[in-house]
Amino acid sequence: MDIAISNADPRPIYGRIADQVRGAVIAGTLAPGEALRKAVAGTKRAGIPLSEMEEMLALLYDERSQGES
Repeated sequence: MDIAISNADPRPIYGRIADQVRGAVIAGTLAPGEALRKAVAGTKRAGIPLSEMEEMLALLYDERSQGES
């Protein structure tokens, strides 16, 4: 998965990454389990800090947990 980050977008990087991962899952481009593995690889290639990846994972996990309630 290629991660594209625009400096023109004022939102936190982790939120922008989460939007891309979520969109790929919804579009059927990535399967749910496959999405996180490919997103991690994409962020590494893009040089995105691990802390942003951790925030993105926490955001997606929280969204999933709220949806299961």
